[in-house]
Parts: sequence; structure tokens; C-alpha cells
Amino acid sequence: MILASLLASCQGYTPPPDTLHPAATHTPTPARTHRVTLSPAGTTTPAPSPASTQVPVSTLDVTAADLKGAKIQFWFAENESVPSQGGVGVMQQMVERFNRENTWGITVELAAYPDYPEVYEKLRTYIYGDLPDLVLLYDDQASRLNAAGDLVVDLSSYVQDPVWGLTTGEQSDFYPQFWAASTGVKRTGAPFYRSAQVLLYNQTWAAELGFDGPPSDPSEFKDQACQAAKANREDDLPENDGTGGWVVDTDTATLAAWLMAYGGEIANPGESRGYAFDSAETRQALTFLKGLYDEQCAWVSAGRYPNVEFAGRRALFINSSVSGLPFQVDAFLDTLSSDQWTVLPYPSPGDQPVIYTYGPSFVVMKSSPVNQLAAWLLARWLLSPENQALWTESHGTLPVRLSVTSLLASYAGSHPQWAAALELVPYARNAPSRPSWDVVRWVLNDAGKQLFSPAFTASQIPELIDILSDTATEMDQQFR
Repeated sequence: MILASLLASCQGYTPPPDTLHPAATHTPTPARTHRVTLSPAGTTTPAPSPASTQVPVSTLDVTAADLKGAKIQFWFAENESVPSQGGVGVMQQMVERFNRENTWGITVELAAYPDYPEVYEKLRTYIYGDLPDLVLLYDDQASRLNAAGDLVVDLSSYVQDPVWGLTTGEQSDFYPQFWAASTGVKRTGAPFYRSAQVLLYNQTWAAELGFDGPPSDPSEFKDQACQAAKANREDDLPENDGTGGWVVDTDTATLAAWLMAYGGEIANPGESRGYAFDSAETRQALTFLKGLYDEQCAWVSAGRYPNVEFAGRRALFINSSVSGLPFQVDAFLDTLSSDQWTVLPYPSPGDQPVIYTYGPSFVVMKSSPVNQLAAWLLARWLLSPENQALWTESHGTLPVRLSVTSLLASYAGSHPQWAAALELVPYARNAPSRPSWDVVRWVLNDAGKQLFSPAFTASQIPELIDILSDTATEMDQQFR
């Protein structure tokens, strides 16, 4: 039964639509307008040393004169739930500004798609035709595209170029976890933004239950979840019986976060292929989650997004993406709740809590030297701290550069949960960048559904892990 279900999740696979968030009903804080200086040497131009007479020489064999009149295509996915400004999306505003202001005369044609699976499928359709010069993709998509035909430019030479690249200081300005995500055999991309899977925690209710702070490990997490479930069982509201603890979530990001919090790995560390599900850490994590459910400290919500349940004290903890935080704000407003709540990492028994991070990177497709450099220059410009701040304020995602925080002080003050999430970036663990991950993640998702099915018992966890590991290996081998 378990094997049949896991294999069924992989056969005839079609990438799903982006269903991370429901349609937005809120209006984010209006984005500020930032001025950016476009300069060949990077987002900042250091003052030359009086003692230095050496002129930087590019290794890319393209001059500024060569770029004059270059026309490139840029594909990306725009979340339709994010309100536009005057009917124009934020990315379109930024690209139009680049077209007006860049000193090289580069013209960018922008194509927006509803989600990243559609972007990737469109690329597959055009793989032997006219591909874009720049595209935003998740790292596993870029790896899969590169493996299919070596279509992706290695950005290492562009990043390091003394004329057109990023200075050492600019490179160190990126959060190291995010900057390293697109590296492997070659650098397939440069990170644009990140979201993260986190826990939401009702501080007000926890204090009323007698807890003086958030849980620091899984044992304390269980104590608080069980106490909340007990409180709902014993109150005078029969309609909330069976609720109150942690809302079960079999989403891949949630399961991966728990496995990593227990010290487990998803992809084989230090290797370009394979997965590491068959481990003691995986068994411990799944046993813990199953115990929560069996002891009625976790429950399954009828809806996919338990925002209303969390606001209504039917859950002390729920899972959420960082970019989904505005929907939780709306839920508290709709229910007229004054409870205080915050964002937590997934607790670890080894004092190594985790948030599971994911998001798209700029990928330059192989074309001509001129178009490749033009695409890189657009990506580099969009990665400036000012543009990072503009995107963050309009989309509620995590920036990838440390210096952006100084531009977001006002935003952080009016979005305390987002600010709490930003403080958790040191605990970030990246989603795998394996070419097979977009298939294997559904195997993990299906294993989670098995774990919380009524007929499944804790004694079956070793068998479930064996099948999970074997199926992941089989799927991975299809991408070799």
C-alpha cells in the first residue's frame, strides 16, 4: 500500500501550479522609490587609490561599445496575488527604469508568467528555439535545464570579472547561505530573493497556558502543543475539541525543515547526486511527528491554509511561508483577535534550529557574448540593495543581501513578524538543487501523507523510510 502510493506520486508527473498562497486581500505598505546609479564596476563604485595606476581589464572580451543597442529577453514569474502599482507590476517598473537609465543602451523585453513551473515548461518548449537571455528559476530547475543540454552560463567568470563583476565587498554582502545555493560544478545562478518555511506561534495564548516563552527544543514544543490541545478539549466549546496543538502539514518544505532540525540531510552532503533519507535522524524526526499526532497534540485541518484556525486559538503552532505572513495578519484582523504572535524556527534536539529556505535565482542562458554580458548586467542591477529593498517591501520576501536591512528599518517596524523571520536567516538551510528534486519532493510529500494516515502505525516508520529512500534513488537515477 505504501509503495504503491509513493510510486503513484511520481508517475506521469506534471509540475503543479504555484499554490503557496491564496489570493491576497491586503494591501502591503507602499514601496518607496529608490534611485540607483548604474556603473560598470558594480552597484557601488569605490574611490580609486591615489597610488594605483593599474586599469582593470575584463576577461569577457566585450566592451561597453559592443553593448550599445543590445536587446535581451528576460522571463520571470509574477505572483498575481501581489497588488501592482497603477496596473504595473514592480518588476516591470524596475525593468522599464533600467531601459531608461542604463548607460550602455541595453533594451530589455520582459515576459511574465503566472508561476515558476510554467516558466520552466516554457523553456522546455523553446529548448531548441529562441530562449530568453535571462530567466528567474529555482536552483533545481536551473540544474535540470543545464543537465539537459548545457544551456546555462557559468556565472563565476562574470561575478569575478574586474570590470563587470562584483567586488569582494559586494560578494560578501550576500548572506552566505543564499550565495552558496547556486554553486556546484558551476555557478548556475545568482539569488534574487528567498522565502522560508517557518513556524507561527501564538505568544498570548502560550502565556495564558503558563509558558514563559517559545519552545527551545522538540520536547518543549510537544509540551506546549499538548497543553493547548488539552485546554481546548476541556473548555466549554465542544466545536473546538480535537484542536489546539500543532496543525499537521505534509508540505515538502515543512517535512524537510523537521528532518533538518533533527540533524538530517535531504541531499547527500558533498555529492552531486543522491538523497540521504535513510538515516537515524529521519527516523527520529518522523517518530516525533507521529507521536504528536497519536497523542492528540497535532491535528489535521480541513483547509490547506489554517490561518483562521490559528487566529481563533484552534492551533498554538502552524506552518507558514514567510511570503504568506500577510495572510495571517489579515486573519487576525478578520477575527478581531488582539493576540500577539511571532515567527519561530523549527526546534532542534541538538540546538540547531532550522528554517527551510527556497526561491529563484537569476540564470543567464547561453547565447552571444554580448547578450550574455547584457543579461548579467541587468541581473547585477536588480540585485542592488535599493532594488532588493523595493522588491522586499512589495512582496514580503527575504532579501539576499545584508546591507538591505538598513533600507528596510521602516518596513521592519511596521511588519514585526517579517522582522522576526529576517533574524532567523542564520538558521537557513537551502532546498536541494538536485535536478531530480522537483520530482523527489513529491515523494517526500506522499511519505508525510502516509505518516499521518489513520491506519499507519509508528512501527511502520522504518519501512516507510526504506521505501522513501529507494523511490528517491530511483527517481534521481532517471536524471543522470
